[in-house]
Amino acid sequence: MTRALQDSGLAPHLLQLELTESRFMDDVERSVGTFTELSSMGVRIALDDFGTGASSLSYLRSLPIHTLKMDGSFLREVVDDPDAAGIVSAIIELAHNLRLTVVAECVSTDEQLRFLCLHDCDAIQGSLFSWPVPPETFTRLLQAGRRLTLTRPPRSERAFPASRGVAIA
Repeated sequence: MTRALQDSGLAPHLLQLELTESRFMDDVERSVGTFTELSSMGVRIALDDFGTGASSLSYLRSLPIHTLKMDGSFLREVVDDPDAAGIVSAIIELAHNLRLTVVAECVSTDEQLRFLCLHDCDAIQGSLFSWPVPPETFTRLLQAGRRLTLTRPPRSERAFPASRGVAIA
């Protein structure tokens, strides 16, 4: 990894690697060692598909991760199911309490986005903005002015005070 960063000239803090929760659990000791080494180099680490595997919450304290990517399966019912809403808001709050960035995956409706804004989710991915596209196409979307219009709800409507804005990841 060091050589790849040197050869590319990319600053380590600009690189974020994602590891799925289930893959991490395949070899916990090795994963922790690898995460620690990469993090010490300045590389950012994201734990992807959080909540779908069988990991222990205690690992979140000891892993040198920066980002928690919440699996999109939690968002499908977030607007209509109080239990789903409770799980999503708890994941966001847990991640923030551990000083992690939260990315919600598979955001596809305005209602889901509003819920995530109300609960101070940091970033979103999903078809609400665009289906997955190559980098050149994404650049053209941004150059053409493609943006999500985010209306922050009044502070009194939020779950807790916002210190972050929602970004498109």
